[in-house]
Amino acid sequence: MRNCIIFSFVLLLMACQLPSQNKTKIQGEAEPEVNCAASPDDIAWQTLLSENCNRLSDFGLFESASNPRENPRLPGLAFKLATELFTDYAHKSRFVFVPEGGMIYQSLAAFDFPIGSVLVKTFVLPESNQASTANDMIETRLLIRREHGWIGLPYVWNDSKTEAYLVLTGRTIEKQMTVDGVGKVFDYQVPSVADCKTCHLVRTNELNKTTPIGLKARHLNRNIIDNGESKNQLLSWQEAGLLQGLPNDLSQLASIPVWRDSSRELQDRAKGYLDINCSHCHTPGGKGSESGMYLEYWRTPDLFDHGICKRPGGFNGGDKGLVYDIVPGDAEQSLIPYRMSLLAAEGDAKGQMPPLARHVNHVEAIELIRQWIDAMPYQECAESNN
Repeated sequence: MRNCIIFSFVLLLMACQLPSQNKTKIQGEAEPEVNCAASPDDIAWQTLLSENCNRLSDFGLFESASNPRENPRLPGLAFKLATELFTDYAHKSRFVFVPEGGMIYQSLAAFDFPIGSVLVKTFVLPESNQASTANDMIETRLLIRREHGWIGLPYVWNDSKTEAYLVLTGRTIEKQMTVDGVGKVFDYQVPSVADCKTCHLVRTNELNKTTPIGLKARHLNRNIIDNGESKNQLLSWQEAGLLQGLPNDLSQLASIPVWRDSSRELQDRAKGYLDINCSHCHTPGGKGSESGMYLEYWRTPDLFDHGICKRPGGFNGGDKGLVYDIVPGDAEQSLIPYRMSLLAAEGDAKGQMPPLARHVNHVEAIELIRQWIDAMPYQECAESNN
């Protein structure tokens, strides 16, 4: 009898120590109620609500488990931003999956999403910054609206591009690219779950809240092709039952232009670029709010809090000893384009802006910001801000 009890105890102990083959849990998260399914035939909505599955395919978001760039399962829908956040020239495929009820429109903030909503973004690197196509699929990120808020899950694709696997702590991958004819070797960084929170976290009413970045009206207010017809993207979403509360007069909504579109106002293009790439941190309650520089598109561009003649917080000016974020009429003396040109890999981890998701310079955008600053009426900052 005693031997049977000991044997049973050993079996129980071994069972408790066996690792799960289907899932990876984030420390501190409640024990999930369901298991990850293997190759589901439909979207695994309940799994999305509770599980951090090892395999992207376990969620069943796309018709083909190895192709997250097209053919999402209904009600999944592709969407486009007017200007995208820069990530080492990666081409991106974006999809939104919204349960019944749809998103609720908000004028300035990201739309309010129902629980169960999923945002999907896949990153594919081109061979050069001039290439119109890209084939090197690296990662797919999910942003899932669960009962207690949004959670970001990063997935890295295997060498054969047949499956993507969860990497809670991120991953560094050596990559090569030609930038303006010059070969670059760099370490592409897949973010950790903590890194996701760094960019998506905003503090409001003394509470930290994770929120989407690009799903704001001003980034989505553009025309797309819907069933062969050119139609406003927001209006298309409303007609499909995915968006509630959209104002009747869309002409009154801000619309950020494509930053490359030289037919649009230089200032609008520059401010739009800074909005999508910087304002999620440089906003009240954001990671960079202590700097006192806020870069949302809707802000008046010639004010101190938009960087005009403002001294930076916590930065000594770099090798050039620059003093102000923006010196109107003088990009050479302005910190914003200077810090956009710094790279952590070259020893400028403290000065690089944005601090994450960039390992090569966005040379065309730096030139855009320089042109915008040089086009401003010159202002002597020392006289106005000391």
